[in-house]
Amino acid sequence: MLIHELAERETLQGFAENGADTAEALRSFFQEHYSTPQPHIEYMDRVVDNMVQITSGYYFSLPRDKRASFLKCLANVFKVALAMKAWETRLTAVDATKQLSGKPLFFASLPEMIQPLESIQKGLQEIDAELPIRRVLLVEGASESNFAQTIQMNSTVMNFDFSVYVYSGKGGRDASVLESDSLRGMLKSAEFAELRRRLRTTTIPRLEALRREQESNHSYGEDPDHMSPFLDALSAFEKLFRQSRGLVKKIRHTRKRVREWISQREPADPDSRTPRELSRPGTSLPDTSSERSIFDDVDV
Repeated sequence: MLIHELAERETLQGFAENGADTAEALRSFFQEHYSTPQPHIEYMDRVVDNMVQITSGYYFSLPRDKRASFLKCLANVFKVALAMKAWETRLTAVDATKQLSGKPLFFASLPEMIQPLESIQKGLQEIDAELPIRRVLLVEGASESNFAQTIQMNSTVMNFDFSVYVYSGKGGRDASVLESDSLRGMLKSAEFAELRRRLRTTTIPRLEALRREQESNHSYGEDPDHMSPFLDALSAFEKLFRQSRGLVKKIRHTRKRVREWISQREPADPDSRTPRELSRPGTSLPDTSSERSIFDDVDV
């Protein structure tokens, strides 16, 4: 399989660099190198013809160094199309029950379609980083992040091409994923809705327990700065649930308790007129009455 993939890469690269800029040349290339066995020759000829007509203009507009990636995407489209046709034939055959009798796990090879689909996603990233929908893996801490990244660097069996984001502990104590457009963009609407639901039903009701847990990790004499991510999370939660008076009340109550706890442990500073605000730059308290938020357009 590895030899085949290397040969395919060289063939695609060669045509990308030296192939003629005509739709007919592109069509002939795929018909020559991606021949289809019976009984799907006519079907695949139509697929190749349609794809060439639809995409050849865009392909010829690409710089030479990106064309091989686009050809690889098209090649995988053909592989997926052939697999879909083969499965359609197999599943809708008149004598399917007879052919598949005694084979309840006949569909076990379906996941083989994952590889060409993920290869398409990777190829799109090489052409235009904004095209594919990237995946994001949220992990609790640095050790989990290091583990996932080690797998990414060393695995040759599966596609681990995703971003790893550390949310710094159970209960969503670091809520940067809520405020970051780039991180939120990695989540589908349904995934963000589920995150919002869990925060509302699980995290917010446990804020006081989470506060006590965070405070218990502090030793007297140490800088209480470790509460900064928790305060940031509270600010993000308040923006997210700005329309719910009950949730906002809980969040503000916990914030007040955190600030009281911080003020009791900060060293005396004669030059300071107000207790030091522990929060990352840019995380000011929102005016929940009129300020618009990035979450206002989220339909959950």
